[in-house]
Amino acid sequence: MISKYNIRCISTSQINNNNNSDELITRFIGEHKYIHISWDVDSTNPETEIASTGTTAKGGLTCEQIKIFIQTIAKHNQLVSFDVTELNLELGSAEDQKTSLDNTIDVLKSYIDC
Repeated sequence: MISKYNIRCISTSQINNNNNSDELITRFIGEHKYIHISWDVDSTNPETEIASTGTTAKGGLTCEQIKIFIQTIAKHNQLVSFDVTELNLELGSAEDQKTSLDNTIDVLKSYIDC
């Protein structure tokens, strides 16, 4: 679908192989725009970050990377809204559920602080 409809996106490998997230994000989004962020926690590494989700992405992003994205976007644009999808605290062990919730709240706090 991404190729078929020529949808612009940033891949996990681009993020992991880029030492300047600020430049990557700013070049992709631009500046002085009104931005809504929709964070699908499926994109987050289930082994270290958020395991309580239905479709996990081994090797996904870290919560620190997501917080850097949020802060970078907020530095150059106006964040107007934020949503979280696919968090399912009925999945995983009790420890997974606690870690998933704690990490999600930590990321949300970085949005609130913007």
